[in-house]
Amino acid sequence: LLEQHSMDGCRPIAAQMEQLLTDGTGVVSWNMREMADDFCAAQDPDAPKPKYIDYGLEILQGKTYTKPGDVVIIGGYPSDGKTALSLQMAYRMAQDYKVGFFSLETDKEKIRDRLMANVVQIDFDRIKNRALTEDDWKAFAEKSADMASRGFTVVEASGMTATAIQGITLAYGFDVIFLDYVQLVTPEIDHRAPRSE
Repeated sequence: LLEQHSMDGCRPIAAQMEQLLTDGTGVVSWNMREMADDFCAAQDPDAPKPKYIDYGLEILQGKTYTKPGDVVIIGGYPSDGKTALSLQMAYRMAQDYKVGFFSLETDKEKIRDRLMANVVQIDFDRIKNRALTEDDWKAFAEKSADMASRGFTVVEASGMTATAIQGITLAYGFDVIFLDYVQLVTPEIDHRAPRSE
């Protein structure tokens, strides 16, 4: 510290000392010069282009820049089609990524039927009434190899905590996860916290 002649010179050392004293995680910081240099390097035409996650929806092409690690929340009124939209996006992403679809409300059979109706373009009523036509089965057969090749897994997650979802995500090696619905994730219980009677 004695060798530093300015406050700016002391700040990084003080941050390292604070980290050692508190045993906390490392603090990552950029000053404006570092940000400007990094920006110029990232804009180099010869640098590798960033890869963004494709939602499979034409209306979103070139309008979202979702990268691995980002959190995206889909909102809407009840029965507005959030689950159907999420399944459509998850299925598309499963062409390039290993996708986990955690269903906290809808059972796997309903998820399966909604997915088949969308992917194979089969009338949902015919699926529910077990009234598939010969053309439906032909369309299913044509899509079956592509469906089997996708890295798409549905997990019945009713009652799961965030820690359980994280553990399953790591165990299965998912690159992208969907939580349908996030507000149904079971809160973690901190046994160290005092209980009120």
